[in-house]
Amino acid sequence: MSQQRVTSVISSHGWNSECTILAVCPNNNEIHLYEVVSGENTLSRTTTLQQHRQLVSSISWNRGGSFVSCSHDSTAFVWSLEGDRWTPEPVFTRLKLAALCVRWSPCGGKLAIASGEKRICISHYEKEQKRWVSKPFRRCHSSSVVAIAWHPGGALLASTSTDGRCKIFNAALPGIDGQGQAPGAFGDVLIDVEAGIGWGHAVAWSPSGCQLVVSSHGPALQFLCGLYGSSAASLQPEAAGRQLLHHVQLPLRCVAFLSETSVVGAGFDGQVFLFERDGEGVWSYARSLSPEPAMRIDGGGRRGAISAAFSAKLAMFRSPAKKDRTREQPLLSAEGAAAVAPGHDNAVVDLQVFTDAAGTPTGRFSTAGWDGRVLLWDAGKGATETEESGEGRAEGLIKAPTGVLTKHCPNRLLFDPVGTCD
Repeated sequence: MSQQRVTSVISSHGWNSECTILAVCPNNNEIHLYEVVSGENTLSRTTTLQQHRQLVSSISWNRGGSFVSCSHDSTAFVWSLEGDRWTPEPVFTRLKLAALCVRWSPCGGKLAIASGEKRICISHYEKEQKRWVSKPFRRCHSSSVVAIAWHPGGALLASTSTDGRCKIFNAALPGIDGQGQAPGAFGDVLIDVEAGIGWGHAVAWSPSGCQLVVSSHGPALQFLCGLYGSSAASLQPEAAGRQLLHHVQLPLRCVAFLSETSVVGAGFDGQVFLFERDGEGVWSYARSLSPEPAMRIDGGGRRGAISAAFSAKLAMFRSPAKKDRTREQPLLSAEGAAAVAPGHDNAVVDLQVFTDAAGTPTGRFSTAGWDGRVLLWDAGKGATETEESGEGRAEGLIKAPTGVLTKHCPNRLLFDPVGTCD
């Protein structure tokens, strides 16, 4: 078995709906596909895709087994498996600057692509032309659009930008979504609010589509509740339906709903945090799912203490002999990896929540970060059941030449590109 080194940074990742194929961008123009081999409990790299010319910024799968990728070279490709080969089909985005985020609609018939050109394009497959065509919004943001999220109904699209705004658009295409799916006409701005404090990082809808959360660089989370969408007026949340939650963690690069009353977020801290809503509809910080001690949070949003994770990183810079990440790393057993690598040790930049066939979150999700790791987490049913330690569980693969896939083991590394691979 040959051994080779891969990069130690991950910029984006994505799982297919069956959780049998993992697509990873190792912070360059490539996409690496890893397949879970049934019966052997192994994960091996099967394909390397190199259609893009610059950094792959986002990956999104649909339930049909295809996925879409976009890049800083302003291109996007829809990848489909034909036989044993992945075939790319270009999306005519008509963009001149970098494509920063792409998301497949819940119905699987549309794509939303956000760019550094201050634009959002909605793409669909035109049967007569036999290609993916795009239609941009007439009015969009005044700066780069960094994150987008589809409403569960597929007719609304939420976005956030470096201009510090969060907007909800009518993204219903005539002939695809039907009539009366969303108020107004295609491209109309239905909501335009502040993302929080500073520029936005991430945006996500609740499973019912009645709530929206936006993460900003403040750091803060902005919650919008009561978004029923029957008319443009009903989408405008009242003052009581908006809540700005300050937190003392470093900004969260990615957020997602696990249920109507729980939100998970991760970012520059390298930890995964859980936020919950009480019976009165008030959101607050719940706990850290990472094994490292969580920071204290007070009511005024002031830093209560320096986290152990930050202290460890600070000590690394003070050390006369720093560890070289590019140096060959010793292979770890499952027990050894669980002890030294229980979670991320660098910023988390991507998060994907797993859902069932009906699109309901199962409580499991994966995170990818600048440490080159992909971790699989289980927050429990509805993210309300906790272990006695109060920590979440990360489980999965110890990347070694044997490729052993361990299941139901707490705080296990799922995928570590710093090690060797097949």
